[in-house]
Amino acid sequence: MQEDFLHYIWKFRKFCSPKLKTSSGEFIQVINPGIHNFNSGPDFIGALVDINEIRWAGNIELHINSSDWIKHNHSSDSNYESVILHVVWNHDSEIRRSDGTYIPVLELKKNVNKGVYISYSNFYQYQHKWLPCENQIQSVTSIIRIKWLERLFFERLEYKSEKILEYYNKNNKDWEATLFKLLIENFGVKINQTSFLSIAESFPFEGFRKLFNNLEWLEAVLFGQAKLLNIKDGDDYQSRLLKDYNFLKHKFKITDQSFVNVTFFRLRPQSFPTIRLSQFANLYVKHKSIFSNLLNCKTLNDYYELFDVKASKYWETHYNFGKKSKKRNTLLTTSFIDKIILNTILPLKYIYAKTTGTAYSEEITNLIHELKSESNSILKKYSSIGISSKNAMESQALIHLNNFYCSKKRCLKCDFGVNIINN
Repeated sequence: MQEDFLHYIWKFRKFCSPKLKTSSGEFIQVINPGIHNFNSGPDFIGALVDINEIRWAGNIELHINSSDWIKHNHSSDSNYESVILHVVWNHDSEIRRSDGTYIPVLELKKNVNKGVYISYSNFYQYQHKWLPCENQIQSVTSIIRIKWLERLFFERLEYKSEKILEYYNKNNKDWEATLFKLLIENFGVKINQTSFLSIAESFPFEGFRKLFNNLEWLEAVLFGQAKLLNIKDGDDYQSRLLKDYNFLKHKFKITDQSFVNVTFFRLRPQSFPTIRLSQFANLYVKHKSIFSNLLNCKTLNDYYELFDVKASKYWETHYNFGKKSKKRNTLLTTSFIDKIILNTILPLKYIYAKTTGTAYSEEITNLIHELKSESNSILKKYSSIGISSKNAMESQALIHLNNFYCSKKRCLKCDFGVNIINN
């Protein structure tokens, strides 16, 4: 038994009879179950309930056992003073407010049809399955599927924007400095994100800004902070950067003590930290104030033009300092730019719009539908049970569904799960 099941029963009024009674025999009529509260405080807020023909407006708290009220320390929490009805599966203890008044109790195990509980129990007999719903999920209508995935996508934007807002506040509410850290972190791809971010945090952004007019100096600081310049078998380019770095390190009093080492392990050569840092440097030398440019981007092509940069000429024939390789193109690929848009640009614009009251929601919706679906093992699993993603909006939604619903078995918080159980 999970509390989610009780929330489901209450929210959708899955009672065996409309004639309900409290544990002490008072008649109950649920006028409005209230709004499901996913934050701290009572489980449902703004409910309307008639108890013995007297209408009560307030909040509802649900527990497996009545005594859980005490275990969860609600008696000493003022947020629970407004609870008008305690809904439980098993009533094992009388509960009172701090002023001594009794809180009416509705015991669900006496008021739920056995068929509902059997459907719920059968749904969770999934030990041999990836998901409890994998054999039934295709029965969910396209309307429910589209609406739920759109909601999940915006939930994911909210989730990502929390981190961005944290960066924004740490950077004295400077959007340009915030974007700089977000971009360098994502240029590190998954394996070097922490390392690249530590480079950005080792030196004030205003110091980096002073280097945006000089590509070689900016590269010198980035490579130097990444500890990529102190090698034995270097060349003239590496020696020149090292000399510049030592000069700039002294001039700006730069420290590299908090740096997290980069790795080349299991990376394709085009994603080596050397290539990515040079591409990043060229991006900032080309645009300098990228955030203001981002605000003017409206279409996918606008973003592709903004990120139309490549690594310095040296890296056309090198992957590492001092080791020549076959000449190749070092332009940022569209697939990499798509990841930057998904993981940095759209969440940043979303939280910027929310913070400033600017209207970007239509632009974000259009862009996310235009971007191609991602591809990973999770999305392949969803596809194998009949839920494939047509675009980046749906792939982002399914990733969020997996991370925050399926993997946590929050089926009764999921529109797919609720729809399947209801039918």
